[in-house]
Amino acid sequence: MQHEVSVAEEAGRPTAVVAAATTWPEFPTVWKGLLDEVWECLRAGGIHRGCPNVMLYLDDVPHVEVGVLLDRPCPLTGRVVR
Repeated sequence: MQHEVSVAEEAGRPTAVVAAATTWPEFPTVWKGLLDEVWECLRAGGIHRGCPNVMLYLDDVPHVEVGVLLDRPCPLTGRVVR
């Protein structure tokens, strides 16, 4: 099976994420809690939907950032950062 691959530059988009270091075996049980933490913060700021979930894998440790693409400004608290 062949797949077509293309490379494109995209403008940066604001995100709200929680960063973490984990292991690949642990990650499947960790990511949902990180995402829940972000959504709890957003709901406290009045955002209840409209922000797609994202996960960024920074390296092979893995260091990860789990969160959402923001569609409007929101105050961020706790471990949730822009």
